[in-house]
Amino acid sequence: MTLRQNAPPANLHHMPAEAVVAALGSDGARGLARAEAARRLALQGPNRLKSAPETPWWRRLLEQFESFLVIVLLAATVISVVEWLLQSPRESALPYEAIVILAIVVLNALLGYFQEARAERSVRALMALAAPESTVIREGERQRIAAEAIVPGDILLVEAGDRIPADARLVEAANLQADEASAKANYSLGVVLASSGEMNQAIQRLTAAVKYNPNYAEALMALGDTLRRSGRIEASLKPYADVVRINPRSAEARFAYALALVRLRRYRDAKAWLEESARVLPDRPELSYALARILAAAPDDTVRDGARALALVQELMKGNQTTVVGETMAMALAELGQFSDTIDVQKGVIAASQQAGAAQDVRRMTANLHLYERRQACRMPWADDDPVHIPAMFASAAPAGPTAR
Repeated sequence: MTLRQNAPPANLHHMPAEAVVAALGSDGARGLARAEAARRLALQGPNRLKSAPETPWWRRLLEQFESFLVIVLLAATVISVVEWLLQSPRESALPYEAIVILAIVVLNALLGYFQEARAERSVRALMALAAPESTVIREGERQRIAAEAIVPGDILLVEAGDRIPADARLVEAANLQADEASAKANYSLGVVLASSGEMNQAIQRLTAAVKYNPNYAEALMALGDTLRRSGRIEASLKPYADVVRINPRSAEARFAYALALVRLRRYRDAKAWLEESARVLPDRPELSYALARILAAAPDDTVRDGARALALVQELMKGNQTTVVGETMAMALAELGQFSDTIDVQKGVIAASQQAGAAQDVRRMTANLHLYERRQACRMPWADDDPVHIPAMFASAAPAGPTAR
């Protein structure tokens, strides 16, 4: 919760604990004065999530008439009244049949209404009995209060087994421990840490998740990616291989394993791995794409095969005319010495990337274009800082420029 008057800075989570206490107008040793706590409670309202507004009594009563059976009975009542009105002479002074049906409907509605009202009162009573409480320090004394009465600036005392009643900053702790045995909890925290650049802590969390559940494929994949992104390429191979062991059809893990081998300059191993992967998953174009790149641009002369790379790319172009495939075609054409076609394709790829706003890609592609203009082939399948991420690789359908003549 934040104060609406004399509001503290919005970045309290970046401030030292003592500065947070001061910004909230509190005292770390004595807490708030009782009068000030009452004022803040009146200003801010109770410490609880907003609940849906209570349905008015008349609306709850009308809801009793919304069931299909009740509507049928009401329709029968109307028909009975109309039939009675059309009788000549009338058989009775009043439409007794309609009155009986209507009375049954009304009594049923009243019964349902009162039963629901009684059930709601019981639920509210149970919630009041189970209302959580918390210990705070006010005017230097420990005080047990309802969690709803906590206000910004309160000093909370939390002991083993207590629930945290509100967003808070840790000021002081003794023998603090948290249950972190859950593989999913460690995985989730590891992903968050990795996304914020805290690689060492992320690796620790993801390693803990895998230790708790060695077959947790998502955690293994995230661990491999984090190790690779932090430069620990050799260490990333095992998590990727474990994912493939768990799920041999994981194209993402197979691709990432090959990319790690390329980063280690093990081009022959990467080629053999991708050839085997393409046989296992012939329907996954990203594996053929990666193999084509290595065949077209690997620095190892014994690995390159321009003609085979071009054949793979031409097959890919039938359904994946993306910039990455177009760039790979340029690499294959350059390997074959067809620099005129290479330059045309590369310029088309650059134009498509400029249109998409991919500035980093444009810089890399332009550097390769300068190579081709000097009639030199590319000898780097991927730059070391190339952010290759398989799920998004074939998501774009941007034209890749002219194809080879």
